[in-house]
Amino acid sequence: MMRGCSLKMIGSEGTEEKPELRPRHVLVLLKLAKHGTLIFSDIRRIIKDYEYTVATIEELKMLGYIEEERVGEKKRVRVFRLTDEGRKIVREMLKGL
Repeated sequence: MMRGCSLKMIGSEGTEEKPELRPRHVLVLLKLAKHGTLIFSDIRRIIKDYEYTVATIEELKMLGYIEEERVGEKKRVRVFRLTDEGRKIVREMLKGL
């Protein structure tokens, strides 16, 4: 299932590498595609582990697939949504099914 889902990244020597999305990345991307937005606790329920949740969010943000907005009076609620690039990768994943 994961073989068709690759990302473009630049390696340390400047060469292009295409690492595969991990299952946790795919789960978050698909849930965001279905629901539009998720808050941190929603993603934590998907992934279960706090450290993996933080890492997954940061990796997806770094790759440009999700964006974060802080809302609320004290800006403590973290809301995540797909970027245009994130929606594109989800469409590519769904085509492969």
